[in-house]
Amino acid sequence: MLSYVSLIIAAIAVPVVAYWLVWAGVRNGDRPGDARVRAALHGSGQPDEERPVAVVTVRNRGGSPVLAAVSVRRALFPGWLTGTMSVVVPCRTTRRAFRPEGYPTVGVVGGGVTEELIAPVPTAARHYVLTVLVGQREGRLRVHRLRLAAAPVRGRRAAEPRYRQIA
Repeated sequence: MLSYVSLIIAAIAVPVVAYWLVWAGVRNGDRPGDARVRAALHGSGQPDEERPVAVVTVRNRGGSPVLAAVSVRRALFPGWLTGTMSVVVPCRTTRRAFRPEGYPTVGVVGGGVTEELIAPVPTAARHYVLTVLVGQREGRLRVHRLRLAAAPVRGRRAAEPRYRQIA
């Protein structure tokens, strides 16, 4: 009797779990019209300013405009512990962390257009975590997080900035 009950539970649970995994994959996966994001740290261009600025390039491949918000903060954990990048599609987007007032740079990128957004860095550090929120059509919000190394120090030969593709 117990084996029949466990067989029935397994017969119900397997399709439910498979359905949930497919739904999560379709929801979190890239779509053809998703905006592409690239980021790099540059020197601020001011002679008395040691802190760099983050230059984020948002390429909107879709037909409708997207809203992009950018913030930069000092990285608290080492890269081997946190990873270098992540892209998520959160379920609950009404949280305080996703409100535009928490981001110093907010811009609108039109359909089929590439825009550059410049975000200030609050404090000088060796590594930074860049967060880019991209609000797309149908209420879809993508949260890109990328770990960036500091820009070249003044006085040294400035190298061409290396861009990191976020997705």
